[in-house]
Amino acid sequence: MPNLPLHRRCLVAGAVLLGLCAGLHAQELPAGKTIRIEVITSPGGSADFAARLIAEKLQTRLKRSVIVENRVGAGGNLATEFVAKAEPDGSTLLLTSNNHNINPYLYKDTGYVAQRDFAAVAQVSRGPSVLVVNPKLPVRTLAEFVAYGKAHPKTLFYATYGRGSAAQLAGEMLKAASGVDMDHVAYKGAAPAMTDVMGGQVPAGILSLFSVSAHIKSGALRPIAVFSRERSAAFPDVPTAVESGYPSVSYDIWLGILAPKATPAATVQMLNREIRSILTQKDASEKLQGLAMTPVDEPPAAFESFLKSETATIQDIVTRARIEAE
Repeated sequence: MPNLPLHRRCLVAGAVLLGLCAGLHAQELPAGKTIRIEVITSPGGSADFAARLIAEKLQTRLKRSVIVENRVGAGGNLATEFVAKAEPDGSTLLLTSNNHNINPYLYKDTGYVAQRDFAAVAQVSRGPSVLVVNPKLPVRTLAEFVAYGKAHPKTLFYATYGRGSAAQLAGEMLKAASGVDMDHVAYKGAAPAMTDVMGGQVPAGILSLFSVSAHIKSGALRPIAVFSRERSAAFPDVPTAVESGYPSVSYDIWLGILAPKATPAATVQMLNREIRSILTQKDASEKLQGLAMTPVDEPPAAFESFLKSETATIQDIVTRARIEAE
């Protein structure tokens, strides 16, 4: 390029580098094949939102079609088994949550083995469950909530979006740590659970902060504590259960992306780099944080370690509380 002006040479060099990057991605993924992100939940929830956010940006970055499929059923097992048996070439991914590690302790046959059949690609986000109450319940702190439950045995119930959910596990952790007498009421989804707590049919609920944020802001629900190590940036005035005197009561709701186990390591690493680049973009990060989800920027090994460590916690809670699938 001896006769080209400097700015033209820079443009040409940049185009060459972009071509090289696209070529590297092509080598790590099957040529021309659509990437599918299988989501374990219905459209409209936090998992679906995160999957579509990632898919849109991944499509631009990889210059290939990326689609989201909501494969709902069996508490997430349907989508999970589908991905476990998919071609391990990086074209079929699973966007899952705590259910991935919880379900093997609830179902006799999930169709997969959580720690055997998947490669950890990237943890997407973490966000807390939150204990909320009907404003008519005369409690404003976790200490008052526990005291109320002990003073009124067999009258305190808490709603969640499902049996064996991350929210129920958080509730069982609180019961074990505090000795509060409260019974679980499982609903089929967050919406009916919220409706009954706001209506006073159930005095309390443990739900994702994402799902109840609008009702907290409106005053229809009163937040008591979040079940995470740190306060949520979305609601910084709501204390954690940890700082309220229960250091063992912390269980985040997480989202993450997995691939079939035999997916090449180079493909996993490439997908991890791309997803982390997306999650650290200002607009993507702000969108997730606006939904009370904190983006995670970690390599595959960190996500794999997290999954293994969480398993022991889940086994202990499910066994002690005798939680079973509906």
